[in-house]
Amino acid sequence: MRITPRNDQPIVSSTWSSGLTIASTNKEPQATELIRWPRWCSLLPLVPLLVLAASALEPERRLVIALSPKQPALSDPFPLTIGPLGSPLISLQARLPANSSLVLAAELLDPRGAVALQLNQQAWRQSGSWQEQGETGSWEENETEAQLSFRPQRSGSHRLRLTAAELLNEANQPLQTIIEVQVQIRQHSVDAPLLWFTAGITQAMVSILSSSVYGGWRRRQVWMGPVMPLERRLILALTITAVGVSTTNAVTRPLLYRLGQEGTPSAPSVVSYGGFYRNGIWVSQAPTRDWWRFQGRGPGSAK
Repeated sequence: MRITPRNDQPIVSSTWSSGLTIASTNKEPQATELIRWPRWCSLLPLVPLLVLAASALEPERRLVIALSPKQPALSDPFPLTIGPLGSPLISLQARLPANSSLVLAAELLDPRGAVALQLNQQAWRQSGSWQEQGETGSWEENETEAQLSFRPQRSGSHRLRLTAAELLNEANQPLQTIIEVQVQIRQHSVDAPLLWFTAGITQAMVSILSSSVYGGWRRRQVWMGPVMPLERRLILALTITAVGVSTTNAVTRPLLYRLGQEGTPSAPSVVSYGGFYRNGIWVSQAPTRDWWRFQGRGPGSAK
């Protein structure tokens, strides 16, 4: 006996006890279909790390400036550029003799030779020895480095003019010693803490997404159906958005101070600015001093 279906009906397969067999063309999805896209999502945390690695490979300009007390010294010219990728970063580190303090006056000169930024850096270095319960040793503490990150007002060749305004010993007496200031200049620095944070958050979200898809399946095989569930689509969209927005902000740094902007840029504790911008022009003023001479703090936890 043979059954002929109509044109609009699918052929159904079944086996009767009498031996009648009906052919079928419908195929149900398998419950162990291989799902690969969550594996590709595990590459998303590498995006901010690759940006960070590329920034670390960028060559930096190094300058060494010798300073005599109260004698200005001019650095060699170096370029600073305006661009969407990162921002210039200038690091100043003074090499001080033991048990001394320094007030370093620094001026950044723009391509026209005008003062684009003026600041004072406070630095100190202290060392000594200790003895306790028959044991002896030495200790040293210092604070000699400052970093400045900003966007230049215009691209071009810049210079630094440095002056050792005050160089004192432990007794707050002037020292007549030539010191060296090491300058490191990077053209395209990025926000490294934000990139590390982005990588960590992205890895956590990818782990949640992978767990929601695979569950306890060790072979990473599970049938999801023709449409991705809403919660998984939401997690995937949030993960991709977090990577894109955070990495872009870490590279472009839109909130960073631009030279020529009204006011004074934020500064680390060892730096005080000697002026502010008004109508695009730097206006010099006497910097505030909220510290008193030698800043050595003793051995502290060096014992």
